[in-house]
Amino acid sequence: MDTVEKGKSKSSFVTGDLMLDSVFSSKNITRIGTWHVRTLQQTGRLAQLLQELDIYGLDILGVSEVRWTGSGRLISDGKTVLFSGPERRHERGVGIVLSKRAANSLVSWEPVSDRIITARFRTRHTRVAIIQVYALTEDATVEEKDDFYERLQDTIDEIPRRDLKLVLGDFNAQVGGDRNIMEKSVGAFASSDHLSNNGERLVSFCDFNDLCIANTFFFHRGIHKKTWRSPNSTTANEIDHICINRKWRTSVHDACVYRGADVGTDHYLVRATLKLKLKLQKRPVVRRPYDVEKFKNRTTARNFCVQLRNRFSMLAECESIDEHWEAVKTALCESAEVTIGRRRGKRKEQFIYLFIYLSQHTKEVDKQNM
Repeated sequence: MDTVEKGKSKSSFVTGDLMLDSVFSSKNITRIGTWHVRTLQQTGRLAQLLQELDIYGLDILGVSEVRWTGSGRLISDGKTVLFSGPERRHERGVGIVLSKRAANSLVSWEPVSDRIITARFRTRHTRVAIIQVYALTEDATVEEKDDFYERLQDTIDEIPRRDLKLVLGDFNAQVGGDRNIMEKSVGAFASSDHLSNNGERLVSFCDFNDLCIANTFFFHRGIHKKTWRSPNSTTANEIDHICINRKWRTSVHDACVYRGADVGTDHYLVRATLKLKLKLQKRPVVRRPYDVEKFKNRTTARNFCVQLRNRFSMLAECESIDEHWEAVKTALCESAEVTIGRRRGKRKEQFIYLFIYLSQHTKEVDKQNM
């Protein structure tokens, strides 16, 4: 039985256990996809889509041209469907379909417009934000395209900077041609032979937001690259894409087209396989403070002064203030290492203590030598 919640402008919730339910992790494979389905309005089309979700092991699937009105959250066959469409007409519309595991990791979602929807997921290490889009065709006016990308930019700007971002959907954009002008965003295996106007917009968007188009970084045969075919099957293009932060690109293990998936559309399913690749955070080396209490011993203080005077000879060779300071710091540290060493305990302002004891004991030593 289906459960529908409609009319939501924005939803936020957290369920389940963080460790058990995280759909994205560094240990488990996550499969996400994007698919232009043409419509889910027809009877039985949603059930067919959910069946394909299981067949291809998808955790998260972004869909374009849903053609449902309004926005809301629907639960069917154990899957959760988030959708955003126009208020009245059955046209356009986008959605994000979640497996049970993905739904348990969902933090919040927002139906931005009938062409943009977002969902945010929690993981042990970070948050993952997914933006599903349905861009305008090449025939749209410049003003319409500008409005779409301005709305998309506003949407990504609202997402915390530290989030892993995935922007996917039907961009109606071909991103082939000269890689010298787009090598940061487009991989070596883009199947298109030229850069369309929509492609230029997508590449500019990716460059500005430090994203790359993941499906162009993996080698596959042409039939596993083209995402759309013409009605007479004479033309095929790669216009549906999955974009990800450049610094997270190595977390994507593969991305390609699956032609066997079928919901009566002229687009093919694009699926990416992810496994978060985390950088090992090196712990800073915490050095113990100098044992300045040893300066109370006059012999130790005298030895320190002797060591310091011997090393101050290098100051004459310094030409700049920075070089002078580095030489002073080196002389202090080397002299302290030789004479007093380090002690156990909490870190303190070492140089302050060194200067204090240096000034005090130098005066005492000078008085004794007079």
